[in-house]
Amino acid sequence: EDPYCTIESDATCCIAGMCCDHTFRIKDHDGNEIGKIVKQKPSSFQEVATELASDSDVFAIEFNKDLDVNKKATLFGALYLIDYMFFENEGEANVDVVNQKVSYKLCDLYCCGCTCPCRISCGGKDSGDSN
Repeated sequence: EDPYCTIESDATCCIAGMCCDHTFRIKDHDGNEIGKIVKQKPSSFQEVATELASDSDVFAIEFNKDLDVNKKATLFGALYLIDYMFFENEGEANVDVVNQKVSYKLCDLYCCGCTCPCRISCGGKDSGDSN
C-alpha cells in the first residue's frame, strides 16, 4: 500500500526548538504539498520559561480552506505525531533509589535529521565495586 502522506522538515540544527522555527511540509502520496506545520520559537522570556517548565509548545498549521476533510485530518494527526516525536519529554527526570542515581533530560539537539538527547546525571553505584 502506498503511503498516504510524507513529512519533510526544513530544520537542520536547533536545540529543543528554542532558537528557530521548525517547518514541516506535509505532502500527499503524489508529492503535492497539502499543508505546513510550524513549531514556532518562543517570542518572549515568558514563552521560553513556559516551554522549559512544561510540555507547552506553540504550533501554526496552514492549509487551503477547500482542502479535503480527510487530508485536513491527516494534517492534525501529523501535528500530534511531530509534537510527540520531537518536542515532548524535555525536562524528563528519573530517580533510581536503588542505584542512587538521578538523571534529568535537559533538551534534544536536532541536527541534520538526527535527535540527540542532552542529559545530566548524578550519582550511581559503581558496578565494579565489591565493597
